[in-house]
Amino acid sequence: MRKSIALVSPHYPPTKGGVSDYTHKLATTFRHQGIKTIVITEKKNQFHEQSDQTDKHVFQLSLPFSAYKVQDLLEKEKITDVIIQYTPRPFHPTTNGVGLSLINIIIRLRKKFRVHLYTHESNFPVNLTLPGLILGPLHSLQYYLLAILSHKVMFSTTYFKNRWAKKLFFKKHDLKVVPIGSNILPPQDNPTSSKKKQIVFFASNHPTCLKETVAKSIELIHENFPEYNFVVLGVKDTDFQTKVPKSSICYPGHLSEEEISDIYNESIASICAFLDGCSSRRGTLLASLAHNVPVFTNIGFSSQGDIPWRDICLIPESGEANDLPEFVVNTLKSTNILEENRKTISKYFRQYFSWSAVSKSLLTHID
Repeated sequence: MRKSIALVSPHYPPTKGGVSDYTHKLATTFRHQGIKTIVITEKKNQFHEQSDQTDKHVFQLSLPFSAYKVQDLLEKEKITDVIIQYTPRPFHPTTNGVGLSLINIIIRLRKKFRVHLYTHESNFPVNLTLPGLILGPLHSLQYYLLAILSHKVMFSTTYFKNRWAKKLFFKKHDLKVVPIGSNILPPQDNPTSSKKKQIVFFASNHPTCLKETVAKSIELIHENFPEYNFVVLGVKDTDFQTKVPKSSICYPGHLSEEEISDIYNESIASICAFLDGCSSRRGTLLASLAHNVPVFTNIGFSSQGDIPWRDICLIPESGEANDLPEFVVNTLKSTNILEENRKTISKYFRQYFSWSAVSKSLLTHID
């Protein structure tokens, strides 16, 4: 029987966000490959006015989703496989991500359909805060049950897979790794822009983003190369502190995907520093690679060994984020390094992170 897929996501365009954009890109890729694909998502009044999708492909249901309504829809559309784009809180917005709806859905559907779990985020981290002590264990238990009930479970990094494999040891052959891909891609019909002496930092409010390390790198670059300019995407001036003169740094604020793509096409490099290191779930890093822009970054516990990060990215010999500022300056003194890196980026991006590679990996696993 030919495969037909339903992507179940709490968010979808026009709602912005990582899971929303990921689901849209994945659905579009599947359809281009000739696979019937529908999306089941939250009900939004403004949906029809702002989205380019139609009722033929996208179905809106009220959160939390009803198992009966989902089953009826899947049977009507003759779906074979269901992929739940999982992150706990959006599916149960009024109860901080705790609820039985997804568990009920999988129990009800698994007899007639193959139900898979793609893990964007498994649980609130257990820690010594009130949310960590309350939500952490509840989210973990909820995810544990969802993973047991699902036919296949996908993770964005090997680190997350290995962490849960210890708890799901009896299901280890059903745990797979699928990178997230880049939500920001260069237009196919747009020629590459001429490069400026410009470096981009696609900032993130995520606590793992090492903004101080990036700030030190930018300041040291300005000290050695005063002709360089910097663009900080995604945050306001007050969120990112640096001593670089305002004339040399730009905070453009909210931009469209096309405008962000133009900035990448004009930049010679980007800087990303993370507490857990570079990994295949970092959309800001993958956006650079999608545009063949060399990325200065660091190694961490999330940097899976099955991806040759040192070939793809520009990383200090130690791999440490603390060594990044000096490494960036030394590398910029040799433009040949940047040119050679651009040649390898294209090869590895197609192999690991392009949407065709992501969809192929996912389809292989659920088969």
